[in-house]
Amino acid sequence: MPNEFEGRLRSGYRAMSERVQQLLQQAGEGVRHTLGDALLMAREQAYTLGELSREEAEVVSMALRRDVEEVAVTMMQPEAGVKQWADTDLSMAERVLVERALAGADPTTVEWMRLKEAWAEREQAPVHAGSEAAAGTYECVVCGELIHLGQAGIVPPCPHCKGTRYRPIQSAVM
Repeated sequence: MPNEFEGRLRSGYRAMSERVQQLLQQAGEGVRHTLGDALLMAREQAYTLGELSREEAEVVSMALRRDVEEVAVTMMQPEAGVKQWADTDLSMAERVLVERALAGADPTTVEWMRLKEAWAEREQAPVHAGSEAAAGTYECVVCGELIHLGQAGIVPPCPHCKGTRYRPIQSAVM
């Protein structure tokens, strides 16, 4: 059972998190706040409204900064997509923070990450001999032989082992 202090900190965290989200979302309305500015304003408001003491507001502000930066760093790692990260065992408070961080994130960045995930899923899907495929390089999953399609066309059986399943090879440019 949380004591009064813990309850006040949790409540303060939620309130400050909502304020930070609102301030960051104002970018679409022509007002631009940095994360630091938004945290400072949310911290001052929590103190002014008597929700938290100055020290408590500072502690919550540092926790919010840490959590938002952790979300941003995790989302930018190529091997950790948004879906993969969100599917891990996060506490409810962390899930809410992720939703708020995504809501306040640059829509172009979020869309780019979703496209990256979709591309990664497509890259993992097998391509079968006899099916239409885009131009590119494909590796036979049985023997590792590479075939190159210079243009979109029908994928042939593997010339080495007659295998019928390939995986697309990602270009070094991607």
